[in-house]
Amino acid sequence: MILDAHEAYEQIMESLAGEIKRNDAQISLLAVAIGNNPAQASYIKSKSKIAASLGIGFELKQFDESVSRDEVKGFILEKQKESRICGIIFEKPYPEGLSSVVDELPAELDVDGAGSKNLGLIVKGRPLMVPATVQSALYILDHYGIETRGKKAVVVGRSESVGLPLALMLLSRSRNATVTVCHTATPELGEITKGAEILFVAAGKPGLIREEMVSEGAVVVDIGINFVEKENKRVIVGDVDFEGVVTKASAITPVPGGVGLLTPLFLMKNLLMAWEIRRQA
Repeated sequence: MILDAHEAYEQIMESLAGEIKRNDAQISLLAVAIGNNPAQASYIKSKSKIAASLGIGFELKQFDESVSRDEVKGFILEKQKESRICGIIFEKPYPEGLSSVVDELPAELDVDGAGSKNLGLIVKGRPLMVPATVQSALYILDHYGIETRGKKAVVVGRSESVGLPLALMLLSRSRNATVTVCHTATPELGEITKGAEILFVAAGKPGLIREEMVSEGAVVVDIGINFVEKENKRVIVGDVDFEGVVTKASAITPVPGGVGLLTPLFLMKNLLMAWEIRRQA
């Protein structure tokens, strides 16, 4: 079974649009980008297009790579005072020195769930802004009625933005999976991934997971988004060798058309939640 996300996309978009209209919500998202990254530009365009279709304001602040931490922090502090700005995201990749600025964001403004406050809330079992990619991966399973409770789940990837929060959410009492976390430096990676009933792959390495690394009947959730050259064209591929694994897995997400398709929508859902928190404050 191919876990295509297009039907879910339409349902979530309709729900979001209806909720924004009913509440007459005046919402704006601020995106901060450092430097000039072509892949980053593609993601920004996708988010701004979806925001516009929902009637959400989208403001982009582009800084030069030479920008100082203090300059970015000062800008963010000023923007936090604007009532229309309900969420702030830092487009990845950003310089390591700016991580502390992200960590200093109030949890309710960190709609990307990228800062340490939101990661800490997940650890404590009180999640607020769960990273949109994590929500997307789990929602696809729910959409297709695939249960995580009591299942052996393996997460390949340990990033603070996807791998770690995903593992923590799977461990939560609402999901109750038994979770193993590994990564590209894990010895005998294939032996571990073969033990997964549900395999999540978020390593950022094209074709990392091959057919022989997956057990018969496993569910495979490919979270990777990689731009590669193929037949003189720039195409998007996942972290899983789809053609090899699709015949062995009982269910698999495609790339594109899977997790990545829904991710911007869950960012907007977080933004709507942030607006609601601000309205009730």
